[in-house]
Amino acid sequence: MKAGTGSREITLPEYLIGDTRVHDPLFASALVFDDGVRKLAFVCVDLIDPSFPEARRDLRERLGIEHTLLNASHTHSDGRGRRRDGWKERVDALIGEAVQEALENQVPVSLYGGRRPVQIGYNRYSKRFTDAIVPWVNTLEARTEGGKPLAVLFEHPAHPVMTIEGEGLSADFPAAAVARIREELGEDVLP
Repeated sequence: MKAGTGSREITLPEYLIGDTRVHDPLFASALVFDDGVRKLAFVCVDLIDPSFPEARRDLRERLGIEHTLLNASHTHSDGRGRRRDGWKERVDALIGEAVQEALENQVPVSLYGGRRPVQIGYNRYSKRFTDAIVPWVNTLEARTEGGKPLAVLFEHPAHPVMTIEGEGLSADFPAAAVARIREELGEDVLP
């Protein structure tokens, strides 16, 4: 199996979103797997909504990727409601660029799955449940033949609403998780 990674910043200029403050940048990150028979693209966007049918169509028609899992980090600080004409088309193009980059730099990999304890999300409306609702994070790591981490997919169901709306654009706590993964595994690892 081969895998490659690509990433594009999708923090768009003020003329597209109407907000000049940026707490931390937003990204479209791609991890593409190719087993020699089919290609699968995992794409994560630092947005509230992953609805990009045009990007999926482009990946299928232009790059030959029939299977795409498009995920949104669901940040509430992505500038929604202030987007201007041309915004969606620009993000579609950047998703395509990230996946194209991932296709171009594929290397042989092995996959490793895991689960680790984490305490982030809790039910703020329940007096009955005071502990974490899901006290773990699931991971899928792609390592090169030499054992070097190439990418880490992580999944933890918690609502990224730590950044106060109006304080600027932010990928919220998922950006902090990405920074921590890179601190531990290397800046070139794609979380």
